Amino acid sequence: MQSTDLLVIAAHPDDAELFCGGTIAKMADSGYRVAILDLTAGELASNGSVAGRRKESEAAAALLGLSLRKNLALPDGGLSPESSQQLRALAGTLREIRPGLIMAPYYRARHPDHSAAGLLAKKALFFAGLKKYETEKSGDAVITGVPLIYYQMRYSFRPSFLVDISDVSDKKYEAVSCYSSQLVRSDQASPTLLNEPLSLSSLKARDAYLGAMIGASAAEGFLVEHPLAVNDPVGFFKDNLKGGPLFFQEPV
Repeated sequence: MQSTDLLVIAAHPDDAELFCGGTIAKMADSGYRVAILDLTAGELASNGSVAGRRKESEAAAALLGLSLRKNLALPDGGLSPESSQQLRALAGTLREIRPGLIMAPYYRARHPDHSAAGLLAKKALFFAGLKKYETEKSGDAVITGVPLIYYQMRYSFRPSFLVDISDVSDKKYEAVSCYSSQLVRSDQASPTLLNEPLSLSSLKARDAYLGAMIGASAAEGFLVEHPLAVNDPVGFFKDNLKGGPLFFQEPV
């Protein structure tokens, strides 16, 4: 399998689109090979079906320009970083896909599966780099030195950096809208957080708020657990400073 530039790990189909879909679209538009790895099929969702969500995820993948979308079919509601079977499945898949960069859910999250997905990603990436760690797919070489960054879900964090998604925000929301089974509150649908009347508008509001921090109309936030190196501060700030932030955070 050809190596992937960016791999986005998500607990359920629609998570990646909702919370970093703009960055996915921007990277794909820039010519990078981008993949989404859904850990579960979302079979415990209050609305929709596995087959229906598969079609929705395929439509969203086409809109975003993904090179690959894969589902590990781990148990929805049962993700656990303590499961050796799940760790082996994910570590083996990382060795197979060979990403240059991984994005995963921040492990402080409302949904237990989202927390578990972030921790699973961290542990699996570690074990995928151990030569003697065996997975179900023997023969795939170990991977080392792959950066892991976390995308923001429903818990806020102080982002290490923000990605300007102004030019691709419409594409992001179009991809999110593919998941009508989760977003539309019909008479037959069970009420959920996703089909709340303010669900999509609140997502857009946060993207706009984060964008205002960098003088852009929309942005997505990411967290890195270590300092980032800037080898050319003059060039970096020249290329990345916009018209100026409209909102500010308290200093650390």
